[in-house]
Amino acid sequence: MNDNKNIKYIEHLIDLYFESRTDSAEETQLRRLLASTELTSAKIDEARAVMGYFAASRAIEGREKRKNAQTRILPRVRLIDIAASVALIAAFALALINLRPGDDSNRCLAYANDIVISDAAEVMGIMDDDLSAMREATEDFEAELIDQMQSIDIDL
Repeated sequence: MNDNKNIKYIEHLIDLYFESRTDSAEETQLRRLLASTELTSAKIDEARAVMGYFAASRAIEGREKRKNAQTRILPRVRLIDIAASVALIAAFALALINLRPGDDSNRCLAYANDIVISDAAEVMGIMDDDLSAMREATEDFEAELIDQMQSIDIDL
């Protein structure tokens, strides 16, 4: 007899749901009952199928939105990578041009903390460290941007 009462109550919630007369608490309760109960009837089975279909559709739609958001973001991030690579190549080319032997006017100098550094290897080491720091900052920015955009997409 208790099962009959439970079936009737679940079927009542199903009727309200399909008539769009449930509030959010009743709808949540209906979803939980359908997921957890072993009781069955034609209405209960139909409601499980319909709600399962909608839940699966929402999950697929959410995955597609996240995938599309990543697709839109990644080209911008790649543009940042390309710009950093071009800057790195340009700096390296300028350094090579300035380090040509034989011409005193093309000496390699660096100014760091009010100190003039004229050793070419030390200047190149400083430049390499700075370019590595810029590359790491670009990678950190890329990862942070992707994380932020994914969290925005998930929160929507």
